[in-house]
Amino acid sequence: MLQLYDMNNQIDIVALLTQKGRDYQCTECKGKVFNQKHVAREVAAMESPNGQKIRGYLPVYICNECGTMIKESWMPDEKEEEPTAE
Repeated sequence: MLQLYDMNNQIDIVALLTQKGRDYQCTECKGKVFNQKHVAREVAAMESPNGQKIRGYLPVYICNECGTMIKESWMPDEKEEEPTAE
């Protein structure tokens, strides 16, 4: 039987990934090794819940082989470029 909980009845994520996980592959090159980097994000004082500017860093993962960043759900969609008049 799989032991996926620690002594505090919390899910042991390492055990879960080791026993049930599957390899994630880069969508561009099929690489399986990634480096963690951080994207700096900022919320303006007028938009933040406490009225102060908030700055933080979110983890992103970059393919070690080709440099492609894994698209995360919190990332905005890339804007299509407006066609230029010629």
